[in-house]
Amino acid sequence: MRFCRSSKISHRSVTSVIVPIHYPTDTFLEAMQALDNENKLTVRYDLLQWADENRGTEQIPGFVERRDKYKGKFFKTDSIKIFGTGASSTYGSVVWNQETLKKTVAELDRQKFRVYIHNIGPTSTYNLMLDAFEYALQQNGPRDARHMITHVSDEAIPTIPRFKALNIRADGHPLPKAFFDAGVLVNSSSDYPVREFFPMTRIATGVKSGVALNTMLNSHTIQGAEAMFTEKETGSIEVGKAADLVVMDQDLFKLSADQLEGSQVLMTLFEGKVVYDNLNGRAAGSNEMVVELADGHKH
Repeated sequence: MRFCRSSKISHRSVTSVIVPIHYPTDTFLEAMQALDNENKLTVRYDLLQWADENRGTEQIPGFVERRDKYKGKFFKTDSIKIFGTGASSTYGSVVWNQETLKKTVAELDRQKFRVYIHNIGPTSTYNLMLDAFEYALQQNGPRDARHMITHVSDEAIPTIPRFKALNIRADGHPLPKAFFDAGVLVNSSSDYPVREFFPMTRIATGVKSGVALNTMLNSHTIQGAEAMFTEKETGSIEVGKAADLVVMDQDLFKLSADQLEGSQVLMTLFEGKVVYDNLNGRAAGSNEMVVELADGHKH
């Protein structure tokens, strides 16, 4: 999910977000640090530092410094956002020198950063990004890096075997069904503010394309937590995890694909605290819904 105000996030059933920043932003990080210090964050934030395609490896010491400086209970800065070759950014078309890209990704990987690449195709550019990840693997060896390519479209389908072989996560809005079918490591996101960030919008779209509802829910919950390295704290309803929960107004498994997007959020809890409440006096019914959600579908 992309960044927006916590109050708006909560009523859209979101308790964790990945924020792929695309500009130098120390003032933003300072503000997040202050909010975290004051216990005012009601969402988990994975804030991605932006890599300038013109600066290569020379910018990495600055990333390390910011990672050490800006961190808190509910936010971190240990991932790097890269605009892939050919992608459109705030500053226009991005063109990485491929050798510079490979060396930069390898050094980021060596420094234990997770690399998140924005790529919109064509197929050849997905392969260039995968080449960079493969080079990093050759240089540094395997680790639980959870590197990711986002904006994965149908044009990336021919590269599915490489996603699997390199253990690169695929992210989409939603992803093509072929990625789910092939068993690629996946998660779903919104691309907000370009697209609506209500998860049910993409869940409904995925179900209409033939992906099972439970699979689409997982891509937004436990697999989203895996993408943020927080699956031990959140992403599913289990004893010992943080109570990051959403209560919907209907049993999603009883709805048709066309009805899913119309479901509404009744309540959002973060760390066990109610951060959004739209029960409108339906307290008795809400207790039943919480039990059904926890004991039944576990989402």
